[in-house]
Amino acid sequence: MKRIFFRLMVAVLAGCESVPEPPSPPDTKSREVDYSTWASVAEEPYSVALPAAVACSPGISPAPGRDPEILRTDRGPHADHAISVRVNPIGLEAFRARTPVPVGTVVVKEKMTGGKVVAVGTMTKRETGYDPDHGDWEYGYRELKADAPPPTTGKIESCVACHRLAEKKDYLFRPYLPHKGK
Repeated sequence: MKRIFFRLMVAVLAGCESVPEPPSPPDTKSREVDYSTWASVAEEPYSVALPAAVACSPGISPAPGRDPEILRTDRGPHADHAISVRVNPIGLEAFRARTPVPVGTVVVKEKMTGGKVVAVGTMTKRETGYDPDHGDWEYGYRELKADAPPPTTGKIESCVACHRLAEKKDYLFRPYLPHKGK
């Protein structure tokens, strides 16, 4: 299921005509991408802390077609979930070093409940000028349930609003990375 979503997300991102495609390795443009082979950057699924989840909810609207309950102001968009994060080879070293990642980096976040993947989010570092006020990141999100709305991609307001809190860290939180010196 997750491979099918990612193939679809790559196809959606690759088909976007409103902005030029970012320079990317051939594997991120292929419908045959299997991101499960990309390095996991967390030793195990990371449980999203409630304070972080709540910090991203006040005043944020869900993406079009999304259930507004996903952003409950008392719990936040990631409450009751753990995440597994993978990064493509282009940005892996910089991601792990907690430095800004190069154009073409793709970060895949699987949201899990009870060990089951229930949604997949992506962040793609686009070319300079794509969204300069928000680090030039393009977001994607897909729920993995039978009656889910179609994937959402682009400058998703709820993603932008939360990730701007990590502006000084290239809009990436990365709390699941091993601490320096380990």
